[in-house]
Amino acid sequence: MSNIREIARIAKVSPTTVSLVINDRGRVGEVTRQRVRDAMEQLGYAPRGQGRPKPKVQVWRLAILFAPSRTGEMPMLEATRKLIYDMRQAALGAGATVDFFGGMGHFQRDGLFSPLLTSDELDGVILLQPSSEDGYQSFILEHGVPLVIFDRRPVAEEFSFVAVDGEGGCRQAIDHLWDLGHRRIAVLHQSEQRPHLISRHLAAVDALRRHGVEPAAVEPVDRNDGDDVFDQKARRVLSTGATAALVICGQSVVRCMNSLNHLGLDVPGDFSIVGFDDLGLQSAIGQQATAITADRAFVAQALVQTLLELLDQRERVTFRGVTVRAYLSDHGTTGPCRSLNPECHVS
Repeated sequence: MSNIREIARIAKVSPTTVSLVINDRGRVGEVTRQRVRDAMEQLGYAPRGQGRPKPKVQVWRLAILFAPSRTGEMPMLEATRKLIYDMRQAALGAGATVDFFGGMGHFQRDGLFSPLLTSDELDGVILLQPSSEDGYQSFILEHGVPLVIFDRRPVAEEFSFVAVDGEGGCRQAIDHLWDLGHRRIAVLHQSEQRPHLISRHLAAVDALRRHGVEPAAVEPVDRNDGDDVFDQKARRVLSTGATAALVICGQSVVRCMNSLNHLGLDVPGDFSIVGFDDLGLQSAIGQQATAITADRAFVAQALVQTLLELLDQRERVTFRGVTVRAYLSDHGTTGPCRSLNPECHVS
């Protein structure tokens, strides 16, 4: 089956240009358009929806694909369920129909979503938590299906996205801890080196440097590490004199709080901690971490609206990027620095 990349190769243009020609969008010269059309004809490529009767009132069929980076290791959290529910309600409110799919680790192993996409039954896709390894993103783009990805930004390949301003959230968190008097602040980042996680890590370090200090400690953490590993890393962080930490990975913050409890420390009395994504998870003693988050209902509406704008020919939209403001959701795990460390400054 021919796809956009094959057409691009023959026409000697980018896949993005092919998509623009197929969907009659953007500014593409007539000579280039004709090269693309000739390549399509040579390959026998039929644009999506060709031959499908068009209703008087367009009813889009959308798909929400939840593709966690580690299938089987990341259960769907309640926060994700709520986001999907809000997206479904937003889509239905706009007159679209919605199908939900759980990713299978790689699109080639997916016996439900992949066949439906290639059969020209889906008009657009919202993709949650993709990874470069699962192939879903490239698979969807190659078939010319309008796509919006949540919480990922383009690096090498253009796509539309809605993302939480995680970098701004990290700066808010560091400033919040600084205002509480903490001067020895650790940054715990996810061991997976994904671009959006790296940018958040760098934003946290930059925020500390703006205050004239370096992180008290920088530690990689992985939610799948054992309790003994987390306890060991907690000891290393504490040995630096750190009195607070920003944990840039949603599920790991609970594990960090458990380790502090194992070591006999009170949160926030002895140590302050901020997490990410406000997932609603609780530590062993029932604490939920103060976290960087965003208004999920607004995020859901932005995802659906962005996809509908891509689908609406009248909008003449090619790629859209929407960044949603982050804020701190306070659950009482940060407090004034009470350490005997002379670097603590309590106003």
